[in-house]
Amino acid sequence: MSSISIEWLAQLPYEEQERVLSRLASADEELSPIEINGKRFYIPTEVIGLIDSLWAQLGNTDPFPQAG
Repeated sequence: MSSISIEWLAQLPYEEQERVLSRLASADEELSPIEINGKRFYIPTEVIGLIDSLWAQLGNTDPFPQAG
């Protein structure tokens, strides 16, 4: 396995790096997966609710099919 670096992040002070990485990590908790044409995307959980609501308004009784 190879490693990668984010060069702009490495240029920041250590405390700022921690703040940026902490915000990125917490953002993952608010994202949900959805699969479109065989590709998985992570979108805000609120958008999943909107999709389900629109799906139901179209007359569908089952939840919008999602990747788990």
